[in-house]
Amino acid sequence: PILTWYASDLLINNTVSRVWYPEVEGIVWFTNDMLWVYISAIIIIFIGAKALKKWNPTKLAISAVSASLLFFVVTNFGTWMSGTMYPMNGAGLLSCFTAALPFLKSSLMSNLAFTAVLFGGYELVHYYAYESRAQLT
Repeated sequence: PILTWYASDLLINNTVSRVWYPEVEGIVWFTNDMLWVYISAIIIIFIGAKALKKWNPTKLAISAVSASLLFFVVTNFGTWMSGTMYPMNGAGLLSCFTAALPFLKSSLMSNLAFTAVLFGGYELVHYYAYESRAQLT
């Protein structure tokens, strides 16, 4: 999944979002913000793989919320660490996190909805496939 994500970032950063990287000549291979996004994704994937070996709705909801919170903390800390948008002090860090709160709300809602659709859909397909097989015997 990370390689696919990188390929899409490579495409987007060199087409639609190219205007955001005027200092880069040629192809935009990697940006500083990508580092923090990938770090958070790798941590989320690692923790999720361990935590969801045996899942239930409660574990799924907790994992979805935790993933959103982890992504929020890591990527916004990275934004603050870049030193380009906020002062490098406690007030700057607080400002960075405060400015990102609307994105956290969207992230939480979309992660919970996607998790419900993905895992709920899987369970429905699994249930009906099992029921169909049971009726055949």
